[in-house]
Amino acid sequence: MILTKDNVEVGVGVTLHGWSDCVPYTIVRISGQRVYIQKDTATRLTEPIIIPGGFAGVCVNNADIKYDITPNPDGRIMCLYPKKTGAYYYQNKPVTIGRNYFYDYNF
Repeated sequence: MILTKDNVEVGVGVTLHGWSDCVPYTIVRISGQRVYIQKDTATRLTEPIIIPGGFAGVCVNNADIKYDITPNPDGRIMCLYPKKTGAYYYQNKPVTIGRNYFYDYNF
């Protein structure tokens, strides 16, 4: 679910989506329409399996890698503004509710 002005709340975990990567954040402050998010810590629990291929190798278990995600009080803080639709984006990339981390080893 996309983060909007109607469902924003301090303490909620959100995910900032990149091209193929996803990074977890926590909403730490709301000021008017501005929403401040702080980067969480993602600790990898499953090792990637890389086999020969492509330019340097191919990760065959990319989607199966698990992470432990925890709020980080020292994490980087960013400010989000809503678009005219009321949805929050960062550099035209969507922000969704829920903490998820994904690193695309094959990109």
